[in-house]
Amino acid sequence: MEVSEGPVTGVRDTKNRELGALFFAADEWRAFLGTARDDLR
Repeated sequence: MEVSEGPVTGVRDTKNRELGALFFAADEWRAFLGTARDDLR
C-alpha cells in the first residue's frame, strides 16, 4: 500500500496500480488512523 498524506490523502495498492486510488480529506484520514490504532490496543 502506498499513502501520500497532505490536505488530501491518497491511498493506492502498489500491486494493482491500475485500480486507481482512494482520496480522503485530512480530518477523515486522521479519524481512520485513530480508529485503527484503538482497534489494535
